[in-house]
Amino acid sequence: MMNGCKLILQWLTLLLFTLNSTLASDAFNCITNRITIKDKTVSNTFGTDFSDDVGFQTWMCLICGWIYDEATGIPDEGILPGTRWKDVPINWTCPECGARKEDFEMIVI
Repeated sequence: MMNGCKLILQWLTLLLFTLNSTLASDAFNCITNRITIKDKTVSNTFGTDFSDDVGFQTWMCLICGWIYDEATGIPDEGILPGTRWKDVPINWTCPECGARKEDFEMIVI
């Protein structure tokens, strides 16, 4: 299946290249989910928005008051330091009380 997708991707890129080389490059980067920041290409595996200029934020559980800090993450639960709140899985629950993500609110500390 992966080889078929790769072949289609290559064919599409070649087709677009014949139309317009700049358009082909943009399409290839979009399709392969790559972005370029200051002349460096970065793979965007988890959909993280690398252009986000906002510093790390903290989110508080409205049920029990537990704090999620994006800078520290929750390594014990597989959420690495630097993981943005929007990238925490939707089915994740508060480690203290089991509340859902919807029960958290962004706070400034």
